[in-house]
Amino acid sequence: ALSFTYQTYTASNLNLTFEGPAGWVVDTSEANSYKLQSPDWATGYAATLVIRANSTSIEYTTDSLTTEVKSMLTNLRNANYPKFSPSNTATLDGNLQIAGRIAAVYKNNVLYTVHLTYPAGYTDTYKTNVYDKLRDTLKVITAQ
Repeated sequence: ALSFTYQTYTASNLNLTFEGPAGWVVDTSEANSYKLQSPDWATGYAATLVIRANSTSIEYTTDSLTTEVKSMLTNLRNANYPKFSPSNTATLDGNLQIAGRIAAVYKNNVLYTVHLTYPAGYTDTYKTNVYDKLRDTLKVITAQ
């Protein structure tokens, strides 16, 4: 069983704060992106959370947000997964199965996307303790 303690992360480059698993490695090297990765590879795969924020002049509706998520899934399908099935799992080399969550939200002319991946056998744990925690604590902060 996996258990988590939490810390507050401040993604200044995205004007966001949220709570996530303590001790995950932060990577802000990609523009408009904030990436957290578990330092624990004991399950054969390090869980990864990527949040992106892109300013846009398009006013997103529920339908266009759905299209955005489908586009993200298409990009994943075209990655180097030997097997990929939305709403199920993807398989990496060595038959390691990974699962994840994708979400898109539009607020104040910014499109925010969230992509969480984790070992498929831990879906309930990561959904409840990482994804749901992010959703419950995510806040837009005022730019300084």
